[in-house]
Amino acid sequence: MCALAALVTVVAAWGARCAVASPAPASSPVAPAPEPVGEAALPPPLDPVALVAMRDACELAAATCDPAALLSPIERRAVERALAARGARVDRAPAGKRIARVLVHNFDVFGPDDGVLRWLNAFHVTTRPHVVARELELVAGDRWVQPAVDSSARRLRDFVSTAVAVIVPLARADGEVDLLVVIRDVWSLRLNSAYEFQDDQLTFLMLSLSENNLFGMRRLLQVSFRLDQGSYFVGPVYIDKNVGGTHLDLRARVGPRFNRQTSALEGSESVFELSHPFWAVDTRWAGGVEWSHRDLIERSFLGSAVRTYDAPETPEDDALPYEFDLFRISMMPWVARGWGDELKRRVRGGYHLVLQRPESLPGLTPDPALRAAFERDVLPRSERTAMVFVGGELYEQRHRNYQDVDTYHLAEDTQMGGQVEGRVGAALRVIGSEEDFLYLSGAATYALAIGGDGLVRVKAAGATRVGRRGVEDASAEASLRLVSPGTVAGRLVAQLRVAGLFEDTQNQFLALGGDNGLRGYDIGAFTGARKAVLNAEYRSPSAPLWFTRWGLNLFYDAGGVADTVDDLALRQDVGVGLRGLIPQLDPGLFRFDFAFPLDGPEAGALRFSGGYEQAF
Repeated sequence: MCALAALVTVVAAWGARCAVASPAPASSPVAPAPEPVGEAALPPPLDPVALVAMRDACELAAATCDPAALLSPIERRAVERALAARGARVDRAPAGKRIARVLVHNFDVFGPDDGVLRWLNAFHVTTRPHVVARELELVAGDRWVQPAVDSSARRLRDFVSTAVAVIVPLARADGEVDLLVVIRDVWSLRLNSAYEFQDDQLTFLMLSLSENNLFGMRRLLQVSFRLDQGSYFVGPVYIDKNVGGTHLDLRARVGPRFNRQTSALEGSESVFELSHPFWAVDTRWAGGVEWSHRDLIERSFLGSAVRTYDAPETPEDDALPYEFDLFRISMMPWVARGWGDELKRRVRGGYHLVLQRPESLPGLTPDPALRAAFERDVLPRSERTAMVFVGGELYEQRHRNYQDVDTYHLAEDTQMGGQVEGRVGAALRVIGSEEDFLYLSGAATYALAIGGDGLVRVKAAGATRVGRRGVEDASAEASLRLVSPGTVAGRLVAQLRVAGLFEDTQNQFLALGGDNGLRGYDIGAFTGARKAVLNAEYRSPSAPLWFTRWGLNLFYDAGGVADTVDDLALRQDVGVGLRGLIPQLDPGLFRFDFAFPLDGPEAGALRFSGGYEQAF
């Protein structure tokens, strides 16, 4: 949760009494459009039947689509304030009309309803209008094309520097339209935080002294602190998703990693990515280079303690800690080509070099036979792979705007329809690999709307390598996600996931318990090669409290993991959760869950966990 949450709690009552109303400032000129035509400033809220029809029309980019009719309450309030400030009205049928001007209306982070906190706006630099404009796929003189408008809005709603971003057409008496971007930043200069609290222990913590919108340029610069159960990382992070307006995307992170208990230096890690992505709906070429390195100690946990290993050859329990040193470097240049409008087709190829060298720790055991058994059963493969690859992707250019599923009253853009992708790679000694093999992977997804703002999504994916030993290191997974249509009483969200590992040579295993599916049980309590887990939640509508929003979740988890399907034993838990949102500080929810296991020796015992974003 953001650092200002405590301040919110302390001054909420007083701030509500001190709230004052005044027009929100705009950082671009407040110049009214030419004489507006006679429709209302915004279309009135639609009845449920008309709302379903409008969602369908906008998903298919039909001429009857009116995106302004689908605005959330938060977005609608922002647009209404911008229209009032400009004396403008929305054009209800902009398709194909020429864009006369591009206008940007920037709101302060804290508005008239936020009372005493408005003084914090003095410490925030709102995004510069020209920086917003260069994120758009349309400029003055272009024709209004709804898919390009929607794609631009999705890019602006990155939830890193921007909380609200809406693009609407302004009516003009000359038959043209003005493109108006209504935007409100996330508070940028702050102490970001995310966390997981389980088993009476802080299992994950991310703190960063961050400027999320450096100089109002949508750049992120931060000093990051990330702690997990065994170690912590400290170092700088930099993200610029549009370097100098060139549409180059630059991301970098580097720093040392220290032992959590002793603060002894354990290694380092770094990430560097520079790419020119498929920036717009009509972008045809993309490419980039990705680099990462990790030199650290890997650990596996059972609850709050390091998991232990017992060699099958010895009569006693060896209780060796499940930890080892891992050095890994990855480097991948790639290039891609795209075709199509409604049906997108992309081909991507490149070269991928990976060097992986795991080693057992020096103080593991003085017994060489026991050390050999540990390295055989715990360490992943030591190898260098050099691979050329080619892959393809096919998907429908369809998106649907959901609300109140994973957050509250903010746009949740969801890819709809079908998507299929696959990759074939050849690792060859002649290009630097230590072994020749073929790598195959693929995935298929289909998302279908039900009842207007409900959703069914199915996904299946798998990967394997084929070499001189035959098929090995194969994995497969499938999921089914159901989101019921929203009602005044809330909605149901459920997800079923199954996964399996086959012919594994990397000493991998699937884990279940804690934050990965069974909230009533210890972290990683159950392990094996086959897994199935069902999560179901009732998610209430949110209720406002000053400028925050709060909601309630009731949940049921069931799942199991074992080496074979026949040995899989089902575990269950039930519980209640609290969800909160401070949209000015972070669009992601923070959560508090209270779970009761229904099976095993801990049945009925309360287990608390807290974290960031929905549990699934």
